[in-house]
Amino acid sequence: MDEAVTLADRIILIENGRVTMDQRISLPRPRKRKDPEFLTLAEEILERVMGDEAGLINGEAEKVQQLANTH
Repeated sequence: MDEAVTLADRIILIENGRVTMDQRISLPRPRKRKDPEFLTLAEEILERVMGDEAGLINGEAEKVQQLANTH
């Protein structure tokens, strides 16, 4: 998901032939992967795409927050 957030201005998820997510990326460029807003957005999109399989529900969210707090 990091690549999508880094490069895209918009992320569209299509499931079963229907648009189920249309997320605009309004972060300023150049985008920094350790930026708290970047990390939050990437996490939200990954959770939406992968659901429980994203691993963020099982303690990974804390790691993401720690990374955000280091910068």
